[in-house]
Amino acid sequence: MRTAGIDLAGAATLQEKQFAFDKALKILIRPRNQSDRTSFRKISRWLVESCRAGSFDENIIFRRVIDFALEASGPESRNPAAVFTSILKKELGYMS
Repeated sequence: MRTAGIDLAGAATLQEKQFAFDKALKILIRPRNQSDRTSFRKISRWLVESCRAGSFDENIIFRRVIDFALEASGPESRNPAAVFTSILKKELGYMS
């Protein structure tokens, strides 16, 4: 994803991918309150931990989750952050 200077493919380390992901997520789904910001941090931490544990391929999962964020931020979505979390729970088994 190359939007607003964000390049997930150009990130070499897991930490760089996490940083780029965090930035992209906040652009796609603007956090409306502290709860949204906390939720995004937890999701990011969960993705990194899951990659380290071998559950996800770090070269694929961040892009896939950004695609979920794009889906959740559609014009018909009243609460994109909640829709995003719901998609993660359904598709990836995320437990908040």
